[in-house]
Amino acid sequence: MKKKENDPLLYKVGKLIKQYREEQNLTQTQLSDLSGVEQSYISKLELGKKPGYTFGIVAKLFTALKIKFSEIDDL
Repeated sequence: MKKKENDPLLYKVGKLIKQYREEQNLTQTQLSDLSGVEQSYISKLELGKKPGYTFGIVAKLFTALKIKFSEIDDL
């Protein structure tokens, strides 16, 4: 059985979240507290490993990190 490849957009969104989190010197736990998204989910998302992510979860993380949604167009 062939392993399912990761979603390229998910990978890019995860990298963007990680970049902003690190630029703001936040741990995943701190981002979890700010966004209401579980730390384990943030970890998997940053690695591009969480299938079935929802726009609502990404919106919570983008809002907490002050990422403009227009940046998705650049991915």
